[in-house]
Formats: sequence, C-alpha cells, structure tokens
Amino acid sequence: MAHITKNMEKQVQEIHSKCDELLAPFVRVQNGAYTITNAEGLKTALLQASQELKLRVQEKKEPIKNIITEAFALVRAAFILQTEGKIVLYDEQLLAGLAMMNGNVSEMATGEGKTFVQTLVAYTHALAGKGVHVMSANQYLVERDAKENAPVYNTLGMNVGIVYPLKSDDQKEYVAKQMAYGADITYVTDKEIGFDYLRDSRCTETKRLLLRGVVSQGSLSEGEMQDIANKVYLGKPSHNSPRSGFYACVLDEADSLMLDNARTPLILSYGTVVFTKTTPIETSEVLFAADDIVRRVIKEAPQQDKEHAYIITDEDTAKESFTLEAIDRLFALGDEHPVLKNLSNEEKAHVFSRATRAHLNIKKNEDYMPILNKEGEYTGD
Repeated sequence: MAHITKNMEKQVQEIHSKCDELLAPFVRVQNGAYTITNAEGLKTALLQASQELKLRVQEKKEPIKNIITEAFALVRAAFILQTEGKIVLYDEQLLAGLAMMNGNVSEMATGEGKTFVQTLVAYTHALAGKGVHVMSANQYLVERDAKENAPVYNTLGMNVGIVYPLKSDDQKEYVAKQMAYGADITYVTDKEIGFDYLRDSRCTETKRLLLRGVVSQGSLSEGEMQDIANKVYLGKPSHNSPRSGFYACVLDEADSLMLDNARTPLILSYGTVVFTKTTPIETSEVLFAADDIVRRVIKEAPQQDKEHAYIITDEDTAKESFTLEAIDRLFALGDEHPVLKNLSNEEKAHVFSRATRAHLNIKKNEDYMPILNKEGEYTGD
C-alpha cells in the first residue's frame, strides 16, 4: 500500500493547474461548475496535446515518469468534455492514480471511483505505444468498464479492444482476439489472458498466435473483418506494430486477481506431445536437429533488415525472442530436414521452443553452471 506524500499532493495541484490551462479557452467555470463553450475546439486541443505526448515518449524517448502530470491533466479534461462537466476527477482519484504509477496498490472504498482511476494509469502507459492490458475478474466488468471509459480514451486518440472468450475453433474467433490485443488499451479477464498465454505457448501456426496482436486475415473477406472490428474495437481500428511482450497491466480488484483467483491453476489440456510411431527417431536426435536449425536461423539474423528482423528484444525484461518471420523460417527448414520432416507441427513447435529458449535466454554461469569432474572435464550435467 502507498502512503500519500507531500510530493504527491504537490503533483495533484500541478495537475489541476495544467488541466485548467487546457480548459481555459473552451470552458467557463463558475462556482466549481464547468460549462463547455466550445466543445469541438476543446476536442481538437486535447487530441493535439495527446499526440504531442506520444511523440515525446515514442520518438524522443522521454521517460513516462516525466509526463505523468500532463497525461493526468489530459484525462481529467477529457472526462469534463465527454460528460459535459458532470464528472470531474477528485484529488483522491488523482492520488490513487499517482500511487499506482509508482507501482503501488491503491485501496479505495466502494463509490470512490476505481473505474475512473483505471483511465489515468492505462492512458499514461499507453502513450508508449506498446499496448496496455486492463484486467478484471469477470467478463461483465471487462465490457462495462471498457465501454464506459472508451469515450475518454478515444478523445485522446487511443482505441480500446475487448477480448471475448473463445467459443469455437473458427478463425473469426482468433482474429477477434488478435485485433483486441493489438489495441492501444485492451480490456480482458485475468483467466482469459492466462489461457491465451498458454494457447500461444502451444501454438503451431503463426496465424493463430494471439497476444502479439498480429491479425491474420486468411480467407476472411473484408466485410467479415469489418464486422469483427466493429465488435471488438471501441474507437478506430488499431495500426500498432506487433507486440514483443507484456508492457503494462492495470489490475481491477487486485486482491481478487492476485490472491483469490491465483489459488486456482489454469490448465489447458491438449493431450501429451508424443513423437509419431512412423518415425523411429530417438529424442536426442530430434533435439539435436532442432538445435542445429535454431543455430542456423540465429546466424542468419544479422543479414535481415529491420522490417524483417528475426530477433527482437523486450525493452523491459531484456529477453530475446524470435519474430514471426523467424518462426516461419524454423518450420520451413524443419520441413526439409531429414530428421524432422515427418514430425507434426506440434512436435516441431515443442522441440523448437526448447532449443530457442536455450540459445536466446539461458546464459552459461548465470542460469546454469556446468559440473566438472576431478580432471576438470565437463560431465554433461
């Protein structure tokens, strides 16, 4: 839990001043009531100010912590615009948002406006252009909060995606999730994003990867794609670049998500991965073959241009992973390899995943230490 500090109280006053500065040309304030005199002018000004913040964070690499005051002021002004002055964020809500921006949990009583606090934190992090997840405990809260807050996000140039549970194996269901995860701000239940993470970890077709936000149209028509977009997007469709990993998440009812729900493990049953009976290959041979192919793709990586890069690095975790282009290359080489060509896609994905993790993210003397015998020889353990 966070304690209110003098610096936080000072920052709240700065948010008020910045917000009043934004509103002054377009709003009349009398006895604490806001009357909007030029709604279109205010809408244009807020969108322009939001775009300028995006530029500072994404292009000029200004740290998020440097623009919190301005971002919160924009959200406060957007609420005043969208509700015609009926909703004005209070100091308690601003303080809660500031505490969360410092990585703390904010405890608020019922009726203090937790839903509005979400927007402060989610919008500020979304300025980085890497996608933000807002997690709730159930689908009703996901849809309610997304629809309630979408007008504020949209005013500031951000779109919102709603993740719906899979109901079938239809490609439309997967495209809907891909679109939602590609939004600036994605609303989803903790269980659904957990299961989608598990689905991606077992995925054998790049067109069915969900969390990267890459939309695979496949055989779907433009009309079908538009129908799906109309369902999952609140605001203009997203044109963000693919996600390289998890960037920021806002938890609604953090105690429920992190304590109560966390007691129940998520299990996605696909059956056991086994090698085909028609391919009499020792497991070690298969793993060595996968290892050779992963090494080859890594060697090819420096030859690729940025647009078709094979390896990406998550800025927050510093972990490396293969891009979709690299994964396609792995499977193409696997289909030609005498040891791997008769394996199913699921079997290839299993061994490629192990080899990729070993090469990209497991470092000698950091994640493991080789055991030597008395003669100083490596034992293989």
